[in-house]
Amino acid sequence: MNGLVPAGSFDADVSVVCVLIAGGWMTLLFAFSLMRFLAYRHRCLRSEAIEQGPIELCEGPIVIGGCVETDDGGPAIRIEIDQAGTEQKHKNTWSHVWRETARRVHVRPFCVRLDNDQRVLVIPDEKVKIVDDMQTESSKNNTRLRVSEVSSGERVWIRGILSREGRDGGSVTAYRGGEAPFVLRRSRFEPVDVSSGTLTTRYARWRRFYRASAITFAVLLTLTHVVAFSSYYMQCVFGRVETATITGTSTYVTTSKSSKTTHYVIEAKLADGTKLKDEVASSIYVAARDKKIVQVPFRYIPFARFIHSIGVSAVASTGWIVVVLMVAMVATIVLALVRRSSVAWYEQRRVVESRSGRLHEHAWDKQVPAASDLYVRGNEPKE
Repeated sequence: MNGLVPAGSFDADVSVVCVLIAGGWMTLLFAFSLMRFLAYRHRCLRSEAIEQGPIELCEGPIVIGGCVETDDGGPAIRIEIDQAGTEQKHKNTWSHVWRETARRVHVRPFCVRLDNDQRVLVIPDEKVKIVDDMQTESSKNNTRLRVSEVSSGERVWIRGILSREGRDGGSVTAYRGGEAPFVLRRSRFEPVDVSSGTLTTRYARWRRFYRASAITFAVLLTLTHVVAFSSYYMQCVFGRVETATITGTSTYVTTSKSSKTTHYVIEAKLADGTKLKDEVASSIYVAARDKKIVQVPFRYIPFARFIHSIGVSAVASTGWIVVVLMVAMVATIVLALVRRSSVAWYEQRRVVESRSGRLHEHAWDKQVPAASDLYVRGNEPKE
Protein backbone atom coordinates (compact mmCIF):
# COMPACT_ATOMS: atom_id res chain seq x y z
CA MET A 1 0.00 0.00 0.00
CA ASN A 2 3.00 2.30 -0.17
CA GLY A 3 1.84 3.53 -3.61
CA LEU A 4 -1.57 4.59 -2.30
CA VAL A 5 -2.38 8.14 -3.44
CA PRO A 6 -5.59 10.17 -2.96
CA ALA A 7 -7.68 10.79 -6.04
CA GLY A 8 -6.98 14.22 -7.55
CA SER A 9 -3.40 14.31 -6.29
CA PHE A 10 0.01 13.65 -7.77
CA ASP A 11 2.27 11.04 -6.21
CA ALA A 12 4.98 12.16 -3.79
CA ASP A 13 7.82 12.62 -6.30
CA VAL A 14 5.71 14.49 -8.85
CA SER A 15 4.19 16.62 -6.07
CA VAL A 16 7.62 17.85 -5.00
CA VAL A 17 8.57 18.80 -8.56
CA CYS A 18 5.25 20.49 -9.33
CA VAL A 19 5.15 22.48 -6.08
CA LEU A 20 8.72 23.65 -6.65
CA ILE A 21 7.89 24.74 -10.20
CA ALA A 22 4.55 26.40 -9.39
CA GLY A 23 5.63 28.02 -6.14
CA GLY A 24 9.05 28.90 -7.51
CA TRP A 25 7.55 30.54 -10.59
CA MET A 26 5.36 32.80 -8.46
CA THR A 27 8.28 33.53 -6.14
CA LEU A 28 10.47 34.54 -9.09
CA LEU A 29 7.80 36.94 -10.37
CA PHE A 30 7.65 38.61 -6.97
CA ALA A 31 11.44 38.67 -6.57
CA PHE A 32 11.92 40.15 -10.05
CA SER A 33 9.36 42.91 -9.42
CA LEU A 34 10.77 43.66 -5.97
CA MET A 35 14.36 43.88 -7.20
CA ARG A 36 13.38 46.14 -10.10
CA PHE A 37 11.40 48.36 -7.74
CA LEU A 38 14.35 48.65 -5.34
CA ALA A 39 16.73 49.36 -8.24
CA TYR A 40 14.55 52.17 -9.63
CA ARG A 41 13.90 53.51 -6.14
CA HIS A 42 17.67 53.71 -5.59
CA ARG A 43 18.10 55.50 -8.93
CA CYS A 44 15.36 57.99 -8.02
CA LEU A 45 16.96 58.73 -4.64
CA ARG A 46 20.38 59.08 -6.24
CA SER A 47 18.99 61.37 -8.93
CA GLU A 48 17.25 63.52 -6.34
CA ALA A 49 20.49 63.79 -4.38
CA ILE A 50 22.34 64.90 -7.52
CA GLU A 51 19.65 67.47 -8.30
CA GLN A 52 19.74 68.94 -4.81
CA GLY A 53 23.50 68.92 -4.39
CA PRO A 54 25.99 71.45 -5.75
CA ILE A 55 27.49 70.81 -9.19
CA GLU A 56 31.26 70.91 -9.15
CA LEU A 57 32.78 70.87 -12.59
CA CYS A 58 35.66 68.44 -12.88
CA GLU A 59 36.96 66.44 -15.80
CA GLY A 60 35.58 62.96 -16.34
CA PRO A 61 32.08 61.42 -16.15
CA ILE A 62 29.59 63.95 -14.81
CA VAL A 63 25.95 64.95 -14.55
CA ILE A 64 25.19 68.65 -14.98
CA GLY A 65 21.91 70.54 -14.80
CA GLY A 66 20.96 73.91 -16.16
CA CYS A 67 19.20 75.85 -18.90
CA VAL A 68 19.84 75.30 -22.59
CA GLU A 69 21.20 78.21 -24.64
CA THR A 70 21.57 78.33 -28.41
CA ASP A 71 22.86 81.04 -30.72
CA ASP A 72 19.55 81.71 -32.48
CA GLY A 73 17.07 80.54 -29.83
CA GLY A 74 16.14 77.46 -31.88
CA PRO A 75 16.08 73.88 -30.61
CA ALA A 76 19.39 72.33 -29.62
CA ILE A 77 18.23 68.80 -30.44
CA ARG A 78 15.30 67.75 -32.62
CA ILE A 79 14.27 64.17 -33.30
CA GLU A 80 11.70 63.53 -36.03
CA ILE A 81 10.00 60.14 -36.28
CA ASP A 82 7.76 59.13 -39.19
CA GLN A 83 5.09 56.61 -38.25
CA ALA A 84 2.56 54.53 -40.15
CA GLY A 85 -0.56 53.33 -38.38
CA THR A 86 -2.82 50.31 -38.61
CA GLU A 87 -6.02 49.54 -36.75
CA GLN A 88 -8.09 46.43 -36.14
CA LYS A 89 -11.42 45.52 -34.63
CA HIS A 90 -12.02 42.56 -32.33
CA LYS A 91 -15.41 41.90 -30.76
CA ASN A 92 -16.60 45.47 -31.27
CA THR A 93 -13.41 46.87 -29.73
CA TRP A 94 -10.92 48.87 -31.78
CA SER A 95 -7.17 48.96 -31.25
CA HIS A 96 -4.36 50.51 -33.24
CA VAL A 97 -0.59 50.52 -33.62
CA TRP A 98 1.75 53.27 -34.80
CA ARG A 99 5.10 51.96 -36.08
CA GLU A 100 8.22 53.94 -36.85
CA THR A 101 9.18 53.98 -40.52
CA ALA A 102 11.97 56.57 -40.53
CA ARG A 103 13.91 58.77 -38.13
CA ARG A 104 15.92 61.96 -38.47
CA VAL A 105 18.10 63.41 -35.72
CA HIS A 106 19.17 67.07 -35.86
CA VAL A 107 21.82 68.12 -33.36
CA ARG A 108 24.18 71.04 -32.91
CA PRO A 109 26.51 72.31 -30.20
CA PHE A 110 24.78 74.25 -27.44
CA CYS A 111 25.55 75.65 -24.04
CA VAL A 112 24.11 74.79 -20.64
CA ARG A 113 24.08 77.61 -18.10
CA LEU A 114 24.37 76.22 -14.57
CA ASP A 115 22.69 77.73 -11.53
CA ASN A 116 25.97 79.43 -10.59
CA ASP A 117 26.11 81.02 -14.07
CA GLN A 118 28.94 78.78 -15.25
CA ARG A 119 28.48 77.64 -18.80
CA VAL A 120 29.38 74.32 -20.39
CA LEU A 121 29.54 73.65 -24.11
CA VAL A 122 27.75 70.41 -25.06
CA ILE A 123 28.72 68.58 -28.27
CA PRO A 124 26.10 65.87 -28.95
CA ASP A 125 26.09 63.51 -31.93
CA GLU A 126 23.24 61.78 -33.77
CA LYS A 127 23.18 58.94 -31.25
CA VAL A 128 22.20 61.33 -28.47
CA LYS A 129 19.62 60.03 -25.99
CA ILE A 130 16.92 62.40 -24.81
CA VAL A 131 14.21 61.90 -22.21
CA ASP A 132 11.48 64.32 -23.19
CA ASP A 133 7.89 64.57 -24.34
CA MET A 134 7.00 63.48 -27.87
CA GLN A 135 4.14 65.08 -29.76
CA THR A 136 2.57 64.97 -33.19
CA GLU A 137 3.53 67.77 -35.54
CA SER A 138 1.48 66.62 -38.52
CA SER A 139 -0.92 63.78 -39.30
CA LYS A 140 -2.55 62.71 -42.55
CA ASN A 141 -4.50 59.56 -43.31
CA ASN A 142 -2.58 56.71 -41.63
CA THR A 143 0.75 58.50 -41.26
CA ARG A 144 2.05 61.08 -38.82
CA LEU A 145 5.20 62.93 -37.84
CA ARG A 146 6.22 62.72 -34.18
CA VAL A 147 8.71 65.23 -32.81
CA SER A 148 10.74 65.63 -29.63
CA GLU A 149 12.87 68.72 -29.06
CA VAL A 150 15.28 70.09 -26.52
CA SER A 151 14.47 73.78 -26.76
CA SER A 152 16.45 76.86 -25.89
CA GLY A 153 15.60 77.96 -22.35
CA GLU A 154 14.53 74.45 -21.33
CA ARG A 155 15.97 73.06 -18.09
CA VAL A 156 17.82 69.79 -18.62
CA TRP A 157 20.13 67.33 -16.93
CA ILE A 158 22.94 65.92 -19.06
CA ARG A 159 25.27 62.96 -18.60
CA GLY A 160 28.55 62.75 -20.46
CA ILE A 161 32.30 63.18 -20.24
CA LEU A 162 33.52 66.63 -19.26
CA SER A 163 36.89 67.96 -20.36
CA ARG A 164 38.57 71.33 -20.22
CA GLU A 165 39.55 72.54 -23.67
CA GLY A 166 41.64 75.65 -24.24
CA ARG A 167 39.95 78.69 -25.63
CA ASP A 168 42.46 78.78 -28.42
CA GLY A 169 42.47 75.02 -28.92
CA GLY A 170 41.84 73.61 -32.35
CA SER A 171 39.51 70.76 -31.43
CA VAL A 172 36.49 72.81 -30.37
CA THR A 173 35.46 76.38 -30.90
CA ALA A 174 33.99 77.57 -27.63
CA TYR A 175 30.52 79.05 -27.57
CA ARG A 176 30.42 82.82 -28.13
CA GLY A 177 34.07 83.59 -28.38
CA GLY A 178 35.54 81.10 -25.94
CA GLU A 179 33.38 81.76 -22.86
CA ALA A 180 33.02 78.05 -22.06
CA PRO A 181 36.32 76.28 -21.48
CA PHE A 182 34.45 73.19 -20.28
CA VAL A 183 33.16 70.85 -23.00
CA LEU A 184 30.87 67.88 -22.51
CA ARG A 185 30.92 65.06 -25.07
CA ARG A 186 29.88 61.44 -25.31
CA SER A 187 31.98 58.68 -23.78
CA ARG A 188 33.58 55.95 -25.84
CA PHE A 189 30.64 53.61 -25.29
CA GLU A 190 27.69 55.85 -24.35
CA PRO A 191 26.21 58.87 -26.14
CA VAL A 192 25.34 62.14 -24.46
CA ASP A 193 22.21 61.61 -22.34
CA VAL A 194 19.81 64.56 -21.99
CA SER A 195 16.86 64.50 -19.55
CA SER A 196 14.30 67.26 -19.73
CA GLY A 197 12.88 68.57 -16.44
CA THR A 198 14.28 66.29 -13.73
CA LEU A 199 16.61 63.31 -13.60
CA THR A 200 13.94 61.24 -11.88
CA THR A 201 11.54 61.46 -14.85
CA ARG A 202 12.76 58.26 -16.48
CA TYR A 203 12.93 56.33 -13.21
CA ALA A 204 9.83 57.45 -11.30
CA ARG A 205 7.39 55.83 -13.70
CA TRP A 206 9.17 52.46 -13.55
CA ARG A 207 9.38 52.78 -9.77
CA ARG A 208 5.58 53.11 -9.66
CA PHE A 209 5.12 50.29 -12.16
CA TYR A 210 7.28 47.77 -10.30
CA ARG A 211 5.93 48.82 -6.91
CA ALA A 212 2.42 47.97 -8.11
CA SER A 213 3.56 44.68 -9.66
CA ALA A 214 5.54 43.74 -6.52
CA ILE A 215 2.47 44.32 -4.34
CA THR A 216 0.33 42.29 -6.73
CA PHE A 217 2.76 39.38 -6.80
CA ALA A 218 3.20 39.56 -3.03
CA VAL A 219 -0.54 38.96 -2.67
CA LEU A 220 -0.47 36.11 -5.22
CA LEU A 221 2.60 34.61 -3.56
CA THR A 222 0.90 34.70 -0.15
CA LEU A 223 -2.21 33.04 -1.56
CA THR A 224 -0.04 30.41 -3.27
CA HIS A 225 1.85 29.34 -0.16
CA VAL A 226 -0.83 29.99 2.48
CA VAL A 227 -3.95 28.84 0.66
CA ALA A 228 -2.89 26.50 -2.15
CA PHE A 229 0.08 24.67 -0.65
CA SER A 230 -0.18 25.17 3.12
CA SER A 231 -1.64 21.72 3.82
CA TYR A 232 1.08 20.11 1.70
CA TYR A 233 3.82 21.98 3.57
CA MET A 234 2.31 21.04 6.93
CA GLN A 235 2.10 17.38 5.97
CA CYS A 236 5.74 17.44 4.85
CA VAL A 237 6.90 18.98 8.15
CA PHE A 238 4.46 17.74 10.78
CA GLY A 239 2.82 14.74 9.09
CA ARG A 240 2.54 11.45 10.98
CA VAL A 241 1.67 8.13 9.35
CA GLU A 242 -0.61 5.68 11.12
CA THR A 243 -2.59 2.67 10.00
CA ALA A 244 -6.36 3.16 10.12
CA THR A 245 -9.11 0.57 10.01
CA ILE A 246 -11.62 0.91 7.19
CA THR A 247 -15.12 1.50 8.55
CA GLY A 248 -17.06 2.14 5.38
CA THR A 249 -17.19 3.33 1.79
CA SER A 250 -19.36 5.80 -0.06
CA THR A 251 -19.77 7.54 -3.39
CA TYR A 252 -21.11 10.84 -4.64
CA VAL A 253 -21.68 12.29 -8.08
CA THR A 254 -20.80 15.72 -9.44
CA THR A 255 -22.17 17.05 -12.71
CA SER A 256 -20.85 19.48 -15.26
CA LYS A 257 -22.32 20.81 -18.47
CA SER A 258 -21.53 17.68 -20.46
CA SER A 259 -20.71 14.89 -18.02
CA LYS A 260 -21.19 13.27 -14.64
CA THR A 261 -18.30 12.16 -12.41
CA THR A 262 -18.53 9.56 -9.67
CA HIS A 263 -16.24 10.04 -6.68
CA TYR A 264 -15.20 7.13 -4.46
CA VAL A 265 -14.56 7.64 -0.74
CA ILE A 266 -13.01 5.42 1.93
CA GLU A 267 -13.91 6.06 5.58
CA ALA A 268 -11.54 4.89 8.32
CA LYS A 269 -10.79 5.20 12.02
CA LEU A 270 -7.50 5.54 13.89
CA ALA A 271 -6.70 3.58 17.04
CA ASP A 272 -7.74 6.54 19.22
CA GLY A 273 -11.10 6.77 17.49
CA THR A 274 -10.34 9.71 15.17
CA LYS A 275 -12.44 9.39 12.01
CA LEU A 276 -10.79 10.08 8.67
CA LYS A 277 -11.88 9.84 5.07
CA ASP A 278 -10.42 10.52 1.65
CA GLU A 279 -11.24 10.13 -2.01
CA VAL A 280 -9.51 7.25 -3.79
CA ALA A 281 -9.35 5.52 -7.16
CA SER A 282 -12.22 3.22 -8.06
CA SER A 283 -10.03 0.10 -7.80
CA ILE A 284 -9.10 0.90 -4.18
CA TYR A 285 -12.75 1.66 -3.41
CA VAL A 286 -13.89 -1.69 -4.82
CA ALA A 287 -11.21 -3.58 -2.85
CA ALA A 288 -12.27 -1.82 0.38
CA ARG A 289 -15.97 -2.38 -0.31
CA ASP A 290 -15.38 -6.08 -0.93
CA LYS A 291 -13.27 -6.39 2.27
CA LYS A 292 -10.15 -7.32 0.29
CA ILE A 293 -8.37 -4.60 2.25
CA VAL A 294 -9.38 -3.71 5.78
CA GLN A 295 -6.64 -1.29 6.77
CA VAL A 296 -4.98 1.64 5.00
CA PRO A 297 -2.26 4.12 6.01
CA PHE A 298 -3.21 7.75 6.60
CA ARG A 299 -0.90 10.72 6.92
CA TYR A 300 -2.27 13.40 9.25
CA ILE A 301 -1.28 16.39 11.35
CA PRO A 302 -1.51 15.52 15.06
CA PHE A 303 -2.62 19.03 16.10
CA ALA A 304 -4.86 19.55 13.05
CA ARG A 305 -6.27 16.19 12.13
CA PHE A 306 -8.69 17.66 9.61
CA ILE A 307 -5.57 17.96 7.42
CA HIS A 308 -4.97 14.39 6.31
CA SER A 309 -4.61 12.23 3.21
CA ILE A 310 -4.64 8.53 2.49
CA GLY A 311 -1.19 7.04 1.93
CA VAL A 312 2.22 7.33 3.57
CA SER A 313 3.62 10.35 1.72
CA ALA A 314 2.70 14.02 1.58
CA VAL A 315 1.04 14.79 -1.76
CA ALA A 316 -0.18 17.96 -3.43
CA SER A 317 -3.59 18.56 -4.96
CA THR A 318 -3.57 18.40 -8.75
CA GLY A 319 -6.22 21.11 -8.88
CA TRP A 320 -4.24 23.62 -6.81
CA ILE A 321 -1.07 22.99 -8.81
CA VAL A 322 -2.91 23.58 -12.09
CA VAL A 323 -4.53 26.73 -10.72
CA VAL A 324 -1.20 28.17 -9.49
CA LEU A 325 0.55 27.33 -12.77
CA MET A 326 -2.24 28.94 -14.79
CA VAL A 327 -2.21 32.07 -12.60
CA ALA A 328 1.59 32.29 -12.86
CA MET A 329 1.49 31.91 -16.63
CA VAL A 330 -1.26 34.53 -17.05
CA ALA A 331 0.53 36.88 -14.64
CA THR A 332 3.77 36.53 -16.61
CA ILE A 333 2.01 37.32 -19.89
CA VAL A 334 0.13 40.27 -18.40
CA LEU A 335 3.34 41.65 -16.84
CA ALA A 336 5.15 41.41 -20.17
CA LEU A 337 2.29 43.02 -22.12
CA VAL A 338 1.71 45.84 -19.63
CA ARG A 339 5.42 46.53 -19.38
CA ARG A 340 5.72 46.61 -23.16
CA SER A 341 2.87 49.10 -23.43
CA SER A 342 4.52 51.23 -20.74
CA VAL A 343 7.87 51.59 -22.52
CA ALA A 344 8.46 55.21 -23.48
CA TRP A 345 9.53 56.15 -26.99
CA TYR A 346 13.13 56.91 -26.00
CA GLU A 347 13.55 53.38 -24.59
CA GLN A 348 12.80 51.75 -27.94
CA ARG A 349 15.10 51.23 -30.90
CA ARG A 350 12.17 51.61 -33.26
CA VAL A 351 9.17 53.34 -31.75
CA VAL A 352 5.98 51.29 -31.62
CA GLU A 353 2.91 52.73 -29.89
CA SER A 354 0.01 50.34 -29.29
CA ARG A 355 -3.23 51.60 -27.79
CA SER A 356 -6.96 50.98 -27.74
CA GLY A 357 -9.31 53.04 -29.91
CA ARG A 358 -9.22 54.28 -33.49
CA LEU A 359 -6.19 55.79 -35.21
CA HIS A 360 -7.76 59.20 -35.76
CA GLU A 361 -8.91 59.43 -32.15
CA HIS A 362 -5.37 59.34 -30.74
CA ALA A 363 -3.23 60.59 -33.63
CA TRP A 364 -2.46 63.84 -31.77
CA ASP A 365 -1.98 62.44 -28.26
CA LYS A 366 1.21 63.55 -26.57
CA GLN A 367 3.54 61.03 -24.96
CA VAL A 368 4.64 62.40 -21.59
CA PRO A 369 7.13 60.28 -19.58
CA ALA A 370 6.08 61.94 -16.32
CA ALA A 371 2.38 61.03 -16.84
CA SER A 372 1.09 58.02 -14.92
CA ASP A 373 -0.34 56.37 -18.05
CA LEU A 374 2.36 57.79 -20.37
CA TYR A 375 -0.08 59.72 -22.57
CA VAL A 376 -1.86 63.05 -22.42
CA ARG A 377 -4.81 63.79 -24.66
CA GLY A 378 -3.87 65.94 -27.63
CA ASN A 379 -6.01 67.93 -30.03
CA GLU A 380 -5.47 68.61 -33.69
CA PRO A 381 -4.25 72.17 -34.14
CA LYS A 382 -6.67 74.56 -35.76
CA GLU A 383 -5.62 75.97 -39.11
